Amino acid sequence: MLKSVSLLAALVALLAACSGDVGQSDDTAQNDQELAANLVKPSLTLRPVSRDFANLGVLKPAVHYPLTQGWQSVGQTDAPGGRIYHSAVWTNLVMVVWGGADGQGYHNDGKVFDVAADLWSPMSTVNAPSARGYHTAVWTGSKMLVWGGYDGVSQLNTGGAYQPNTNAWSPMSSVGAPSARMYHSAVWTGSRMIVWGGQIAGTFYNDGAVYNPSSNTWSPMSSVGAPSARAFHSAVWSGSRMIVWSGGTNSVGYNDGAQYDPASNTWSPMSTVNAPSARRAQSTVWTGSKMVVWGGQTENGYVNDGAQYDPASNTWSPMSTVGAPSARVSQSTSWTGSKMLVWGGFDGSNTLDNGAVYDPASNTWSPMVQTGAPSVRKLSSAVWANAFVVLFGGLGEPQNEYTPGTFLYVP
Repeated sequence: MLKSVSLLAALVALLAACSGDVGQSDDTAQNDQELAANLVKPSLTLRPVSRDFANLGVLKPAVHYPLTQGWQSVGQTDAPGGRIYHSAVWTNLVMVVWGGADGQGYHNDGKVFDVAADLWSPMSTVNAPSARGYHTAVWTGSKMLVWGGYDGVSQLNTGGAYQPNTNAWSPMSSVGAPSARMYHSAVWTGSRMIVWGGQIAGTFYNDGAVYNPSSNTWSPMSSVGAPSARAFHSAVWSGSRMIVWSGGTNSVGYNDGAQYDPASNTWSPMSTVNAPSARRAQSTVWTGSKMVVWGGQTENGYVNDGAQYDPASNTWSPMSTVGAPSARVSQSTSWTGSKMLVWGGFDGSNTLDNGAVYDPASNTWSPMVQTGAPSVRKLSSAVWANAFVVLFGGLGEPQNEYTPGTFLYVP
């Protein structure tokens, strides 16, 4: 088994963000709603590495994926029901989907999708965090850390750590944790999770804390020089600092931000020269040297522009809008290692089933193949699985129905 895992890891490396039905307030629901020719590539045969948790060690048949640009429907057996406000992380071997909401309410269950076996397996709920959505989740390299969120009645300041290879949860300490909140951000530094910002009802925060999973302890963050209180902001880890930008409150948006250095527990300001307009709920990725932000909601409506921020020079450069997707929010966003993929979302009138690929090196957009695309949806999750995007869930039409289904997209 270990040999199979190692071989797949080597192969994969080589290829290498609802309706009122879930009990949320009217204000929250309104915020959420407002808020290519084919390139033939080699095929890929993935050998399964995850296990049916009821039959540990049982390998499943290999799945043959033709790596042709476009969409493929996958994972039809034992898939989770459609949901939104869930979390999804890629472990480098499997996708872990947990929590979220559907028409029945909020959940504390989830499933693991083994792309290689084209198989969904249930996650244990023993010691799992309580049911919730709007939480954050980060992948540490061995565990998924879940924290915060909303359960339909109250915001939360609890969490848990899930280890896929043992299908087991362990609790997170709440001692020293940030106060209960949703719409906050969380980034993984390589050894710690940083949680910052967010809101509870009409109260917004500009504080946070740093969680160490090795010791199961929280340490406070300085608020000196931190951005003003906000939610729906961007946050990425640069390799040495957390970069926070934009977001807002119920009454105002911001186009400023700051960088947080956990080693010194200090904040430093970001330039606003040539920064995009103030906005909330934008797409955000880290390229390895720059933060790319695009789309979202401004005081004047939805937008389809953005910019790249270079922390080394503390400068912004505009993104081309030629070929960019139409203005939207609630889109899925993923980073391939060289390009940003934006798909789906909501434009203020319609839920969407299209998108585009942005190349920051050339500052150009190219269309995504439409053939075989999922039905229109917003609030889907998307992870980059080393050779393709895996997209799951979301809210579709008509009448905001919860859309099941798992899809691969090869850029």
